[in-house]
Order: sequence, then C-alpha cells, then structure tokens
Amino acid sequence: MMEANTKIIALNGTNYHLWKGKMKDLLFVKKMHFPIFATQKLDSMSEEDWDFEYQ
Repeated sequence: MMEANTKIIALNGTNYHLWKGKMKDLLFVKKMHFPIFATQKLDSMSEEDWDFEYQ
C-alpha cells in the first residue's frame, strides 16, 4: 500500500474547527476510526481484540 505524505495542522487555540474535521477524515482514511466511534463489538472481532482496543 502506498502511503501519502500527510501534513497535519497543529492544534492551537484558534483552529479547532479546522483541525477536528481534518483529524476525523484522517482517522477514516487510515481505518483507525473504529476504536473511537464504535459503541459495540463487531461479530467478526475477537474478544481479545475488543478488550485490547477498549481497555
């Protein structure tokens, strides 16, 4: 898989609204959103994986 160079804007006291959207998009693109937005375990996920993600 080819990785794209991604520059993330630094969070400061004035740009939260921009940073939040870009960070959420990045999580979805990298398929890292599940641990943050999930409310219940997927059937395909093992108990060990679930416990690891949500400890």
